[in-house]
Amino acid sequence: MQSGGVDLGCLDVLALPMRAGWDTRVLASAASRNQQALKQLLEDVDVVLKLPGARGPAPAYLAVQELLDEGKGRAVHFHWDGAYPVNAQDLPSQTQIDIVYQRALLETDYEGLSAVQKRFEAAMRRAEIHVTTPQGTDLRFRIGDRPVSRGDGDASARRAAQARTIIDLEVELPAGAVRVAPLEDTVEGTIVFPNSTW
Repeated sequence: MQSGGVDLGCLDVLALPMRAGWDTRVLASAASRNQQALKQLLEDVDVVLKLPGARGPAPAYLAVQELLDEGKGRAVHFHWDGAYPVNAQDLPSQTQIDIVYQRALLETDYEGLSAVQKRFEAAMRRAEIHVTTPQGTDLRFRIGDRPVSRGDGDASARRAAQARTIIDLEVELPAGAVRVAPLEDTVEGTIVFPNSTW
C-alpha cells in the first residue's frame, strides 16, 4: 500500500481433505467452472499472495497457475506449512516450526543470498556438476545455457519481466532454492533414495 498497490481482497480456499458429510461430487462438478471464473477475475491482477493452505486441486490455486503458465501476473508463495515427518520422526511443535519459518522470512540477508546464488550459478555453468551422498548417490551432469531459477526472494515486477520459467513468476518464501534442469544427454550416475516415511 505504501508503494501505491491496491489490496483487492482475499480468496479462501477449501481445506483438503474435505469434511466428512460433504458431497464431493458437487464440489468436483463445480471445480472447472470455478477455476475458469476465478481465472477471469484474476486476469488483470499484478501480484497474488499464496498463503499456506492452497494446494494443487483447489480451483483458485489452479486458476493462478494457469495465468502464470500464460505469463500473466506473478505470485509470492508462502511455504509455511511445509514441514512433514521423515523417517517416522516426530515433528517439533507447531510453535517451534513457526519460529523457524518466521526467522527465515525476517532474518534472511536477501542481498547476500542473491550474491551467493549468482556465484553458484556461475560455477555450475563453468563445470560438470558432481553430486554425491553418503547413501550412494553419485550423479554427474552439465546445465549449459539452461535457465537457472534463483529463489532469492525477489518478487519485483522488474525481476518478473525477466522470467524464463514459470517458477521465476512464483517466488517462494522462505527463499533459498536453486532450480535447473540438466542437459539430458549429459546425465550419468545413480540417485539413491534412503528408506523414509512420507
